[in-house]
Amino acid sequence: MDMKQIGSYNDDNWVVVKDFKETQKQEKPYQSEEQLENDFIKRLENLGYEYRPDINNEDLLKANLREQIQKLNKFEFKDKEWKRFYKEVIINAPKDIYGAAEKLQKIKVFAVNLIDREEKVKNIKIIDDDISNNSLQVINQYNTNSEKKNRYDVTILVNGLPLVQIELKRRGVNIKDAFEQIERYHEQSYSSGDGLFEYLQLFVISNGTFTKYYSNTTRWLSIKDKKDSNLKAGEIKTSNSYEFTINWADQNNEPINDLEDFTTYFFRKRTILSILIKYCVLTEDKKLLVMRPYQITACEEIQKQTKVALNNPKLIGTVDAGGYIWHSTGSGKTLTSFKVSQLLVAEFPNVKKVVFVVDRKDLDFQTIREFENYQKGSVSGTSSTKNLDEKLNDFSPQTSKKIIVTTIQKLNLYIKNNKNKKWAKDNSQATVFIFDECHRSQFGETHKKIKEYFKDYIFFGFTGTPIFEANTDQGKAFRTTRGIFGEKLHAYTILNAIKDENVLKFKIEYNKTAIKVNKLFKVKEIDKNFEHPRRIESIVEYTLNRYDRITNRQQKEMQKSGFNSLFACDSTKLAGLYYQEFKKQIAQKNIDLKIATIFSKEPSHKSENILDYDLADGFKAERLSVNEQNVLQEAINDFNNTFKTNYELNAEGFDNYYKEVSKKVKNREIDILIVCSMFLTGFDAPTLNTLWLDKDLTYHNLVQALSRTNRIYSSLKPHGNIVTFRDLKEQTEKALKLFSDKNASEICLLRDFRTYYEGPYSNKGRSVLGYRKLVEKLKNSFPLEALEKQDLSEEEEQDFIRTYNDLERTEVIVKTFDEFGLPEYPAFNSTLRQDYKSHYLKIYDKHQDNVIAKLAERNLIDLEYEINLIQNSDYGLREIIKLIEEQFNQINQKQEIKESIKKILLSQYKWRDKISLLDEFIDWILKKLKEKNKKIPIDYNYEWRLFIEEKINQIIEEIIVRLPVKDTVETRIFFKRCFDKGEVKDYGKEFNDLVKGPIFGNKNQNRLKVSQELNKLINKFRGLY
Repeated sequence: MDMKQIGSYNDDNWVVVKDFKETQKQEKPYQSEEQLENDFIKRLENLGYEYRPDINNEDLLKANLREQIQKLNKFEFKDKEWKRFYKEVIINAPKDIYGAAEKLQKIKVFAVNLIDREEKVKNIKIIDDDISNNSLQVINQYNTNSEKKNRYDVTILVNGLPLVQIELKRRGVNIKDAFEQIERYHEQSYSSGDGLFEYLQLFVISNGTFTKYYSNTTRWLSIKDKKDSNLKAGEIKTSNSYEFTINWADQNNEPINDLEDFTTYFFRKRTILSILIKYCVLTEDKKLLVMRPYQITACEEIQKQTKVALNNPKLIGTVDAGGYIWHSTGSGKTLTSFKVSQLLVAEFPNVKKVVFVVDRKDLDFQTIREFENYQKGSVSGTSSTKNLDEKLNDFSPQTSKKIIVTTIQKLNLYIKNNKNKKWAKDNSQATVFIFDECHRSQFGETHKKIKEYFKDYIFFGFTGTPIFEANTDQGKAFRTTRGIFGEKLHAYTILNAIKDENVLKFKIEYNKTAIKVNKLFKVKEIDKNFEHPRRIESIVEYTLNRYDRITNRQQKEMQKSGFNSLFACDSTKLAGLYYQEFKKQIAQKNIDLKIATIFSKEPSHKSENILDYDLADGFKAERLSVNEQNVLQEAINDFNNTFKTNYELNAEGFDNYYKEVSKKVKNREIDILIVCSMFLTGFDAPTLNTLWLDKDLTYHNLVQALSRTNRIYSSLKPHGNIVTFRDLKEQTEKALKLFSDKNASEICLLRDFRTYYEGPYSNKGRSVLGYRKLVEKLKNSFPLEALEKQDLSEEEEQDFIRTYNDLERTEVIVKTFDEFGLPEYPAFNSTLRQDYKSHYLKIYDKHQDNVIAKLAERNLIDLEYEINLIQNSDYGLREIIKLIEEQFNQINQKQEIKESIKKILLSQYKWRDKISLLDEFIDWILKKLKEKNKKIPIDYNYEWRLFIEEKINQIIEEIIVRLPVKDTVETRIFFKRCFDKGEVKDYGKEFNDLVKGPIFGNKNQNRLKVSQELNKLINKFRGLY
């Protein structure tokens, strides 16, 4: 009998169904939002939800909450007990989304003191880990108590608490409108009243045709990011915007988009409650991570396979006990590994240990840090083999003692030093090993040693690039991933990830410079002309000339925008040569770029798996040649001088240098990191968008390296850039075909330059004109005269917005190609472009006002996406002040200066609402010019600081009079700190004390009014001083 088939595939046993069957839909007449909502609620009722149309305000919501909590706990509160529980547990501070999520995700059960009962204390649950004990209700058109009245479409109550909110738009309306609507709810009403809607964990948005879900912190951080429009260098925008909303799918990764089908498969009780209770992770840095369907499937498959093995002891200690998970790089394997480790030790008492094995010291440190971020104290790290021995033999019942993170090196050394302590097979228990990027950790003698030492093993492997017979030299079964771990349990390939927009496509460019220099120096694989000084000089010159454009880098204020890059080469010698050439040319050209390099002794570039170099345990400088040591020492000294560190070229110093380099790259403090094999696998930095590649790679090595660039960041990063100085076209096509399917290149790779410049091209299923035609359409279909007169109809306005959006989006792509900007392929950079941008922003402002005022319901055509792009080209503060100074040097008339500056500011998203403020500054300068001796030049930056300080102090005095706050020194100090920090801490004792209101009663309206007005002013002045 095939033991692998024992687990049942009955859909009732799975959170994610095996095969999604799309329902046959009858053609319906036009469906309004109200009809869509009613149909949705009816389907929920058919799934067993209780519909409560009567619950439409906070008093009724509170009354129902009491009933449901009592029902869950089979206990009836006395009135005083309930009031105390409600006040001390349900609405007790911190009254924010993290505080509420912590109660649901971590605490769950609360000890309540009883009144006049024999039993003094009662444990009260607000949610039950046994999903069958929780109640599900649905309400709609709930009225908020906020100053701006809102009605929420549909809300799911779990045990009376609002945990899931659904925002519906009629079919044909952009689904992004629903996302924006929920953002407005946050700003206007979620914290109103007792703040019960801060308990929301998940959001679902749909326009009937497309449906997505996401967590509360995606929504909250999206708002926070918008308030902080000036992201500093090093601050990473991730998981906080519409791009990070999630598609639901079946186990075959088939997306379930239509609301009718989504309701059937996502909102069935087992699925929605499992997601809320088992498959959300609240991190220590206050983010709620909701897992994606492929991650949940992997967890379920590993749980099922573990159960099969434990129920059939003959399987334990054999390859048939486990299996491998093939999940693309960038798909969140660490989170999946953490969650499945948690579930295994929680649900299987006879799993002695779960040992998570990584293959490098930095990943050991990184994984422990991430596991600890997912849950403090959840894991035991191993600092040495002695420490590993202690952890393996500590059988105390705490969950944290059962999960161990270690490196393959420590595990190998532990086995070598403890040959006489082999773990005997015990049919009643097992040790589960989970290997990260298993094709690197597991091949060779180490795998054999682990099997011989731990007789009770169950092996699971995670990899983004499995080893098949096609991509291993020997082609022997034991060398393949399947030969090591057994059957594939689930696959989510790079093709799946790109289709789902969880990772980015690649733009691979074999540039003309490479063709010329390789031909010039007769580069062949058998000779050493890759190292010819003229070849290296030419490639470095090309890289520096292209750097700003391909990484979208712009210097603003004292900060750098854009992305950073890796430069990978074939050998440590070549890495040293490149480092010195980069250093020389950067100094000669006086370019503000920070470079670094790191390498250790590595195998030949012809070895079967070059990324296995890091299995060596520890760095030894003597393995490098004298010249290589000197270059690495020079690089470390340069790093120390730049970043005020003190690393040395020894084992400990090198390890710390490695960690600090990793951190600096992730924080975008290093622009180009030159490597050989380090950082080409297992390194996750969303700020990386470019890989410069002077290195021959194939199959899994190539895909791993390319994948360093394709993490999602924002709309400014539409793809990962690969600039290769070797001809890797054939190898790339073979690799993508092996790891996805034969047509993978068409989906995974961008097309050639002419496709995007001349067009048309396809973007998300829509045909888009090429760059040239888009510029022509703007000029011909939307002449500036018509825009000035506002003669466009609503349809024409939307067509203009759509056209300009397409131009911005297309330009982000074409400007990374060498050909862009050549005489035959001109860029649209004239003052005419500035005028079109001004009109675009004017229409955007008008439509935003209409939406907020609910005067019209419009399709804004993904404006948020394009606004993000437009902001990237805005001037910084110092540039604006410099422009004003130039105008004063060129023009004598005050009004002319103001008009000239105004025209520029109207095309700047960040500065449009600050025209009057700049007018006042111009008046300020004129006054100073009259007062000062003309021989003494004015310091415009210094004058700006004086002006803005005086302006803020003036505004603080005005709002103290205008708003319901106390006229005290403490209020002034608090307001000034808000301006200084660029944010309003609108909670806590300090804020509550400065707001006026009765000692007893509801101060929420005043608090909300102060918070909204203060946030509005902070947004206006953020980044101005």
